[in-house]
Amino acid sequence: CASCCSVPESVTRLICCRGSAPITVPCSEPAAEPAVCLAMTFSCRDAVMTPFPRFPRYGQQRTARAHMKHGGVMAYATESCFGLGCDPFNVAAIRRILAIKARPNHKGLIVIAANLAQLAPLIKPLTAAQLATVNQYWPGPFTFLLPASERVPALLRGKHDKIAVRVTAHGEAAALCRALGSAVVSTSANRSGQVSLKSARQWQATLATVAPGIAEALIATAIGLFAAIPAVVAYNRFAADVDRLAGRFDSFMEEFSNILQRLAAR
Repeated sequence: CASCCSVPESVTRLICCRGSAPITVPCSEPAAEPAVCLAMTFSCRDAVMTPFPRFPRYGQQRTARAHMKHGGVMAYATESCFGLGCDPFNVAAIRRILAIKARPNHKGLIVIAANLAQLAPLIKPLTAAQLATVNQYWPGPFTFLLPASERVPALLRGKHDKIAVRVTAHGEAAALCRALGSAVVSTSANRSGQVSLKSARQWQATLATVAPGIAEALIATAIGLFAAIPAVVAYNRFAADVDRLAGRFDSFMEEFSNILQRLAAR
């Protein structure tokens, strides 16, 4: 896989999003230093993708962890193409990736890690035979389907009881996992059914196409929530009033029944 493991030179650029379309500015990192683009957000509202080097500084690690913790989605280089990633346990972030890709929920997603220990929360304990097998191929560009742990979100494994995982040998992708201190979702950055993106330039063009639609979807969701939340509050209050009235009727019926029994006993 030597030919597909090189990071394109165009990766070493900052991708900034202003208004409705992204623009590029020169990266502060040396051109010879491969970098991974970290997407701060895909809403196209003052979003910034900053470079993530193979040997990140502490501040870069802290920024990446904070972004991941808050449900951020990342675009970064992998063994064969540009990928999208997020916290594998953050359902909201997984939903964002599925929306960006227009990917069906039942297919599931791949998770990559810098070492086997980072995959431990996602998979059931391996047998000695399974462990020997994966150690033959990891780190490397090989993905295995392993039994998913109970903690794995349904959106991550799709309709399957197993999860696709890989301990990556790709320098920048592994550095990202080490900086985050956890495994990362990894799926191609292209829209579902389209050709994989091989460079930051291709990803930039794709982002410019899909970002307006995503923004419109977020606005529609906000409007829907604006209408739905008061309706739910009103319904809950009405249901509580009905329950309270039903309780009063039950008490009245019981008391009235006791009165009739006492009168009949006389």
